Amino acid sequence: MWVYRIELPPRAERSVRAAVPRYVDVYFDPAYKLYQTHAQRISTEPRVPMFEGFTMPPLTLDSERNAMYKQVQCRPTAILADENAEQDAETLVLEAFKHYSTLKRRVPGEDLSETAAVAFTRSLLEWQDDMKREATIARYRFAARQQYPSLWETAEMVALLEEKLSLATGTTVTTPDTDPDRLKPRCTAAQYSSMLAESRIAHLEGLARARQQKPKRRRDTDARLYEEYVKITTAGEKDDDEAADNPEEEMEVSVATKPSEVFQPIVFQANAEEQKKLLLFECQGRHNQYTKDFLEEAWIKNDLFEAAAKWKSCSKHDLHAVFHALNSLSPDQRADVLDGPRAGAVAEEEAAPMDTGEDDRHVFLKKCLPRLPADCVRFSQQRVYSKPSDLVKAMVQALPANRRLNEDQEIFMMRFAEVLDIVYEQEAAEQPPDKRHVYHMLLLGQGGSGKTHIAETLMVVAAKNAQAKNISTEQVRARTLHGAALLGVQSLTNSNMAAGSKENALQKLWGSVRVLVVQEISMVSALLYNMLDYRAMLGRRVVFKVDRHTYTKTGCAFGRVPIVLHLGDFFQLRPTAQLSLLDDLEAKDDDGNYIYQDVPAEVQHAQQLFGSIPDVFELRGTMRFKPGDPLIDILQHMRSGKRFPDALWERLQAKFREGYGMSIYWASLGRMICRRALMDAVRLAHPLVLLQAADVCTDLDKETAFRFLNRPNPYGTGHMHGIFPCHVGMQVRLIAKLDADKGMIQDTVGTIMGFEFHSQDRRRYSVCAGGDLFSPQYLPSGIWLSIDGFQGCSNWMNLMDLCRQHVPDEATAEKLARSFWFLPAEEIVVKFSSTQNYQVRRCGFRMTHANFFTSTGSQGLTLRKGTVVDCARLPEMDDNNWWLHLYVMFSRVTSLDDLLLLRPPPRDVLERGPPTAIAEKVAAFQKRAEECRQGSLSRCQPRAEP
Repeated sequence: MWVYRIELPPRAERSVRAAVPRYVDVYFDPAYKLYQTHAQRISTEPRVPMFEGFTMPPLTLDSERNAMYKQVQCRPTAILADENAEQDAETLVLEAFKHYSTLKRRVPGEDLSETAAVAFTRSLLEWQDDMKREATIARYRFAARQQYPSLWETAEMVALLEEKLSLATGTTVTTPDTDPDRLKPRCTAAQYSSMLAESRIAHLEGLARARQQKPKRRRDTDARLYEEYVKITTAGEKDDDEAADNPEEEMEVSVATKPSEVFQPIVFQANAEEQKKLLLFECQGRHNQYTKDFLEEAWIKNDLFEAAAKWKSCSKHDLHAVFHALNSLSPDQRADVLDGPRAGAVAEEEAAPMDTGEDDRHVFLKKCLPRLPADCVRFSQQRVYSKPSDLVKAMVQALPANRRLNEDQEIFMMRFAEVLDIVYEQEAAEQPPDKRHVYHMLLLGQGGSGKTHIAETLMVVAAKNAQAKNISTEQVRARTLHGAALLGVQSLTNSNMAAGSKENALQKLWGSVRVLVVQEISMVSALLYNMLDYRAMLGRRVVFKVDRHTYTKTGCAFGRVPIVLHLGDFFQLRPTAQLSLLDDLEAKDDDGNYIYQDVPAEVQHAQQLFGSIPDVFELRGTMRFKPGDPLIDILQHMRSGKRFPDALWERLQAKFREGYGMSIYWASLGRMICRRALMDAVRLAHPLVLLQAADVCTDLDKETAFRFLNRPNPYGTGHMHGIFPCHVGMQVRLIAKLDADKGMIQDTVGTIMGFEFHSQDRRRYSVCAGGDLFSPQYLPSGIWLSIDGFQGCSNWMNLMDLCRQHVPDEATAEKLARSFWFLPAEEIVVKFSSTQNYQVRRCGFRMTHANFFTSTGSQGLTLRKGTVVDCARLPEMDDNNWWLHLYVMFSRVTSLDDLLLLRPPPRDVLERGPPTAIAEKVAAFQKRAEECRQGSLSRCQPRAEP
């Protein structure tokens, strides 16, 4: 808007300063009521228009009114009066506005009634084509003359100013010959108007859409604020340099992409002394109290490199010869042997899924018939059963002796078989979805009690074959909660979880679900539980007659999925920085104030839904621990909160030793990994490769770069260690999903077989002695791994000759060759803060040591070897959370003899028992479980003859 209204002086036909060249006045039409007293003046700067009463609907709501308003505001319009015709002002205005709905390009024979319905929209689109073309010319002309886009630089305005200056001075004003732009055309007023209209139309649409959006409800805002508050105040979440130490809390990173170069040069090269400092995490800027205390441990103070120098190679890896043979290949040989696997193309006839469970005859058929579908129908050895419970009974009876079910497991399976029969009968009878029964079940049990065995070995197979058909189907794949909901990390209020473009995908994923199994339910937050419930409803709402208004009602949860099974132990870790399903929402602090204020409705619904589960069963025994081991009594006393007998406490105290092991935080875990890697490299006589991430940042100096490399938590740096010491023969595990189709997901374990070094680095690496530190100048393009349970290498035949020469038997050689997989380097952008904000392009590998876990990452694992646990906590972690972390770590091992403890907790912390709120809720579930147990037993009792 370039004009503003001015008042004319009395009896003046022109403005006071109209003769002065710097002003340009425009007079009103004589029909305007202020024609005699006012005029319009072109301003020196564009002015912001004020639209009082202006309401334009967005394009998605009313395209016709939207198009009309945009043209009124942005399209040049002139009222041209015909002196020979008598027309009133209204007629002239309507005639001028006619081009807003007049089409220049019409399709011959089109229906005028249909055209009229979209006349304004089509007219706008036609004008926009011309407008965008003119706007492009305007930008080009302003840029060519190096002028700031302005109405005063247009050809018409310059000509008018030159004319006014000529009149004022009495001379002719012309462009001097010395002007370098005199031959370049100026932008016209029409072109400049088009340039402004192009940007203004976008702004008008944005305002209209913003006006249509509903303001956030207070509870939605409170929910987000509460989530952020919890993330800030939850104890035990911070590590050195204020970096989040919990694996669930990650820094802002981009999506991993293919590196820009095959071999990324490492910009910040470390000399020999700096390599040792990086290996020992001595480049960190500051340490918190937790790390300071850890570094004061006597075994940490011992010189690592001095101890390694005294250590002698005492054993060789079983595949030592294979490692040496791979490293000795010439470049041409490496291309012949390894190019196929590196390309990652799995041949259809050779691809074998992990742990398919197929019999040998089916595998043989697939080899003979390469095009045979993976889910082909074949004759089965088992017979056809009349109902699912018969199948369950046969499966239980067929279990080997060492995997037979105990009494608690059998009772649960009996109830599950009953439920399967009912669901099967109702489906066979084609009852309406809203008339079918829904069964929610909760299976409790401490670690090692057999929950996973029941779920994976029996329940999944029985549920898949509940239709009693003799066919082989694709295996059920586990999904994360976000994966099952087809939802990324975002706000989890219902108003922000609409299906949108994912509706078809949700229907395809959830439409045929009969059984939903939620594992590790103790770690599922209430918001995530509601998210799964809500998104399942969106995927099943059409067929199963449930919507967002009814999904909270009894029998409508999870879109009426017939069977929902929850597995877990609530004495494990609670959800990270979120309200759990058992948190007491009525809890108050010492001052009598509610701890959780303005709890979102989604959290309340989730807790109510979970708390109303009718079928609860508990597996009271454990099969993880060695029979009679004192660790069983120790964990039972911790669960019950009872005092330890003195003899038992003395047995536990005997395990307070110096050593290596598991930890709550990466600050100590990372240092353990580095020490273990060096000692193992010396023992196996292999060079220790300091796998340094290739970091690129224009503002990063070497000191800050090394400090960033020494961040111990890989989850805070794009799932990549800054410095990762590794060697051939080391077992590693992936810490991100890389290739789900091949099973390369988080926690997949493999053994390093070799490194794909740059030719310069390979020559240096080949002359390194065992235990020497090797720092490559270029990041390897990839790492060769032998993946546990993977048999899908595409070029395994080329590897067979090499493996056959160094492996004792043919079957083992083939299994090894088929397990090869190439882990490529990946590139990611990480944002972090130190003395300033940095954006680093990091290239590296998303993996870590396979035998080291945080307490959070260890849940669900059974560790059958000696395990060292660092029991220390950060000062801000409360006793309740500390107890949960300790219980999780202690319960991973199978025997007290396998447990070594660092910085042990006081006795009273172990004896305090689980958090009161959790203990009370679990006690209520245990009471319900006993009722379900007795009910199942009574139904199994033989009835007396009449």
